[in-house]
Amino acid sequence: RSIILRMLYNLSNFARKPEQALAYLDLYLAIDPDSSHRRLNRGLTRARLGDLAGARADFEWLLEKQPPDLNMDKIEAALLAVVPAPI
Repeated sequence: RSIILRMLYNLSNFARKPEQALAYLDLYLAIDPDSSHRRLNRGLTRARLGDLAGARADFEWLLEKQPPDLNMDKIEAALLAVVPAPI
């Protein structure tokens, strides 16, 4: 399992196109759904590709789980950039 996760991590980092990276991140999270860093990467990649609903889902998951290894203020800012606050 750890070797496969490492390979998927490396492939997502070396992907030349965001679409390719997204496929590897999806696979990674299918194996390890609690990986906060990969979920953050997938949310950012989804936002870059215009999948705002997918990005929102990833950012909301992170805000709900509150992983201690991530800065929640930055996650909240990323969510607001994808889904503006109501006026």
